[in-house]
Amino acid sequence: MLVVANNNREDVSWIPSIDGSWMTWTNSIYQPLGRESHSYLTWIIDNYEKIERMDEVAFVQGDPFKHDPDFLEHLSNPFVRYYGKVERCDSIARPHYDAPLNSWCNVLGLPPQESFPFVAGAQFRVNGAQIKGRPLELYKVMLDLTFLDRKAPWIFERLYGLVFGLLIYDGA
Repeated sequence: MLVVANNNREDVSWIPSIDGSWMTWTNSIYQPLGRESHSYLTWIIDNYEKIERMDEVAFVQGDPFKHDPDFLEHLSNPFVRYYGKVERCDSIARPHYDAPLNSWCNVLGLPPQESFPFVAGAQFRVNGAQIKGRPLELYKVMLDLTFLDRKAPWIFERLYGLVFGLLIYDGA
């Protein structure tokens, strides 16, 4: 399944070039109230009961090439699990933002970290087991938080690795 967060009405003319196996559940979502985190979480909540453990789900922005110029090639490789440059920040999101990431971890029941590797652009691939590894209620809380803090999209960008158990390697 391919979940495309098309929040800025990006040019999504690339979607028809995707291998048909991704198109089974393709959703191109426009959410004027939020960014990719709102679109991703809305999709998870709306489809949680239908997701099977072996399903592959790629979450990407309307213009995935901005963060990963080789996105189409990477999407076709099942071993590539994230699409974009790996960054790292400390527990208060420096050097990028000032946000108490470990406080958010506590609220969401995630383990605190000294540093957070993350994928710039929040573009990644998970399987249904990784999604279902967390209760539906967690995703609802996360979605609610997107409305309460304007930094939520950037905070979740840094927390998705923990939420889904992604192994994000940045060489550090």
